[in-house]
Amino acid sequence: MEPENLNERLKIQKDILWGLYQEHRSHARHNETLRSTINNMLIVASVAIISFATYDKALNKSDIAAALLLMGVGFLGIFFSASYTERALKHKQRAKECHKELDSTVFKEPIGRTLNKVMTEADDQHKKSHAGKMGRISNSHLFWIILPLVIMLAGAALMIYCIGFIN
Repeated sequence: MEPENLNERLKIQKDILWGLYQEHRSHARHNETLRSTINNMLIVASVAIISFATYDKALNKSDIAAALLLMGVGFLGIFFSASYTERALKHKQRAKECHKELDSTVFKEPIGRTLNKVMTEADDQHKKSHAGKMGRISNSHLFWIILPLVIMLAGAALMIYCIGFIN
């Protein structure tokens, strides 16, 4: 292949990979934003349900429906959070693969550091300065499931109380 055609092909390939990288990072951020928004909405809905159940200053068997609704809201939140965490991670992995492909085709070693080396060195510096204290918690799937789980357990506790097991 002629050098002109090879350079043009490399430019097209770089543009496509960069576009795909940006697209998948954007989708990952969008999924994370949706997950966060839904969790905020769950909090508001849960407060409204609990307020409805306790409006008459007493909990009794007539509040079982509110307890079931609260449990349903929590279960839905768990399912939604797990689903959107998985989607965000899928798009992050796709972006990472585009990133690696850019390294292997465009940013070859003799030119300078690869994008992977730049990111790895930045991550290493971050770990040294911040010691990764919150990284283990914030990167966990469980982090996004805890709130809906608490809501679901609050609904279960409300139901048990309303049925009369706890007095």
